[in-house]
Amino acid sequence: MGRLSPLLLPTLLVLGSVASFSAPSVAQAQRFELPPAPDDLPAMIVGTVWFSAVFPLVNVHSCPSGAECVLNGGGGIGGGIERRWSSGMGIGLEYEAWFLNSGGIYELGTMQAITAYARHLLARDNVIHPYLGAGIGGVIFGDTLRVDTVGLALNLHSGFEWEISESISVIVALVARFIVLEGFTTGADGVQRADGFGVDAFLGLRFGVAITGGQ
Repeated sequence: MGRLSPLLLPTLLVLGSVASFSAPSVAQAQRFELPPAPDDLPAMIVGTVWFSAVFPLVNVHSCPSGAECVLNGGGGIGGGIERRWSSGMGIGLEYEAWFLNSGGIYELGTMQAITAYARHLLARDNVIHPYLGAGIGGVIFGDTLRVDTVGLALNLHSGFEWEISESISVIVALVARFIVLEGFTTGADGVQRADGFGVDAFLGLRFGVAITGGQ
């Protein structure tokens, strides 16, 4: 029987070590899969919360000439829940409360709105998604969460979502709100307001967070 080469045993040991390290790597490579494309994702639930700055555009209907205005600028808070599909289309319901400077007629003018809305996100393959949307609903207005009048609201949205993680996005948006209020009288000065049909308009600047949950 011939003699084994003195290099054979070290060579076999090296080959065995290489094989033992490479086998798991191959298995891991076979198990690795790329994440699904945005269009392949299932519909998701998205919750949003935000703060807003409010600026009046047109308020002459509720603020007649010669009287103090009860619908000036201010700030607000809000939140909503949305069902969103992989196409970027979403429908939802939101609540928002505005706290407005009322020229001393009210302690704190408060406008509350509940609106149903639809919106569409663009550029789904990017981390920043511009979007457009619209909503319609009801509003109530009065002094410090009381109800002095009710009305209808139309919201037009334009903004973007910036993904900072898989489930959290930052929201920045402009919302134009057009409202029609029923006529009412402010008790502090006895002024009749929103007499007849008329439209008041506001611009809201929102800063908030969107949290994506399960299906």
